[in-house]
Amino acid sequence: MSGIKLVMLEQYQIMYDGIKSLISDVHDVDVIERARDFNDLHNKIHALMSFTNVDVVLINLHVHTEDTFDDIKKLREVFPRIKILLMLFRADERNVLLSIKTGIKGILHNDTNRSELLEAIYTVQNGYDYLGKSITNLVLQSYLQEHQEFPKKANGSSELSDREMDVLKLFGEGYTNKEIADQLFISVRTVETHKNNIMKKINLRTTVDLVKFAIRNNIIKI
Repeated sequence: MSGIKLVMLEQYQIMYDGIKSLISDVHDVDVIERARDFNDLHNKIHALMSFTNVDVVLINLHVHTEDTFDDIKKLREVFPRIKILLMLFRADERNVLLSIKTGIKGILHNDTNRSELLEAIYTVQNGYDYLGKSITNLVLQSYLQEHQEFPKKANGSSELSDREMDVLKLFGEGYTNKEIADQLFISVRTVETHKNNIMKKINLRTTVDLVKFAIRNNIIKI
């Protein structure tokens, strides 16, 4: 079968069946195997790769420890071309940031819906990073709480304006461009312009870049 070959690490059969059922009608995503733990996952991938590709590994773990993230790092080292999508059961700040530091391509909370799950699968398969909406909101809120004034660009240009901070705070709270426009009594186009200016001022391209920037600069600390 052509399309994205997906392997799932899921301890519980009923959860595996549920997730697989959600995307069973998607013709270009094929769930080809299930593993119950990381050792099983390594073995299953090795066996599969003798006759087919494995594109994405969806890891849905219900308990996260320090060893979890070490196991993910080892998986990336052994299978560097496979994209890893992690579904966090407990999406607190520490787990999110530890996940990002492992180099995972995508992170979701386990309250995600079908459309977001598919969007994440397609995004990581195409080589891009993906953070689920609730994950993005969590990290942006932490960023804003820890660092109310954004750092200057390397060339010394000015920090974000008050209006740009207003837009970013509302964005971090999960508001859409239309909702931000309504709250600030500006147009949607103006909101989009402010968001573009925000990313340019701190020399970043995406929200995922913003998260990585915050981690690298110890603005968000684990």
